[in-house]
Amino acid sequence: MSITQRISDYLRERRIRRLSRQAKAAYAAGDRQRTRELLALLAIEMMARSQEQAARLDRAHGLDRGK
Repeated sequence: MSITQRISDYLRERRIRRLSRQAKAAYAAGDRQRTRELLALLAIEMMARSQEQAARLDRAHGLDRGK
């Protein structure tokens, strides 16, 4: 895996954490529309994870995908 891919994966995880915090704050504030928008963006970011990134996250959480 290239260093550029690792950096891209790292930045994606930062965006995911940021969107997650913003969605939680919008939900707590009762802003349903903003919460839905943020959750949609969050889902897009999560689906865009590379296979290597998903595998690293699985290993970090103790999951084994049959390998």
